[in-house]
Amino acid sequence: IIMAKTKKGDFELEIPLPPKEFLEKKEKEDLLEVIKEEEKKPIKKPKKIKKLKPKKVVEKKPKNIIKKKKKKKIKTKKKITPKIKKLIELSLGVKLSLSLHSAISEKRTKIIPVDKKYPLSEVLTALGEFVKKEKFPVTFEYILIKGFNSSREDAQELVNLSKKIKCKINLIPYNPSPYFDWQPPSEQEVGDFKKILKKEGVFFTLRRPRGKDIEAACGQLRARFL
Repeated sequence: IIMAKTKKGDFELEIPLPPKEFLEKKEKEDLLEVIKEEEKKPIKKPKKIKKLKPKKVVEKKPKNIIKKKKKKKIKTKKKITPKIKKLIELSLGVKLSLSLHSAISEKRTKIIPVDKKYPLSEVLTALGEFVKKEKFPVTFEYILIKGFNSSREDAQELVNLSKKIKCKINLIPYNPSPYFDWQPPSEQEVGDFKKILKKEGVFFTLRRPRGKDIEAACGQLRARFL
């Protein structure tokens, strides 16, 4: 028996304490009784949690928004003048690109036979109406061919034409082809041509030839039949 002493007044009392094993057993029994009592109690069902449905967000389109027209470029081929006039009527918000290659009508007819049916002066008039309506500049494709349209005179004629209509000039040095006898202009010719355009404030770009060694440059792609 484990004995303990306690002071009470002027004397001491010896109080016997239960052993440790007895205390542990008692604690276990008390705990089991509590568990049994809890098991007898009815189990409360948990409340159902309502699922919140996400609210549909309806985006309201703001009023007074001007829709931007997609920029597209159309190249003119056959029936040039009537097609340009048709585009003016439709007002599709597109850009136009014309194969010019010479501002001199007589020269242009040699490489673009359709110029006989639709003269350059007539086409330029239609393009002027198009520019006024759509507000886009016209792109003139200009292939520089040695001894044909790459002289200073040709450059000056191109300057005069560009002053009549809002445009951009895309200069393309000719790439050799076995199907034509034409030759590409020299670096000097290209340089002189550019200087005249630049001096007169003409907006232009110069396309550099790439893929010429494998005949894949601009104007060189073609089909071969065995």
